[in-house]
Amino acid sequence: RDHASCYIGPYKLDCRVPICGDDRSALKDIFDSANGRLWRNNANWGKENSSHCDWYGVTCDESNRTIKLDLQDNGLTGTLSKRIGEL
Repeated sequence: RDHASCYIGPYKLDCRVPICGDDRSALKDIFDSANGRLWRNNANWGKENSSHCDWYGVTCDESNRTIKLDLQDNGLTGTLSKRIGEL
């Protein structure tokens, strides 16, 4: 399992820390499987020094869990990762 770093405010945390959950890793898989580098807007996606909650189209709750993913009309192609079900 990929344990990428995630950011909560100014603090860098390892995603094994429960507050981070697996949302960041699942979102990165979605980005890769849907050709995120070619999206119309992929602002902040995958940036190591930003929270996944700051990525374009991602909305999080107060616990930094993803509650909405809005990438409509953003040029997604490919196959959507099954990990979307983990969000």
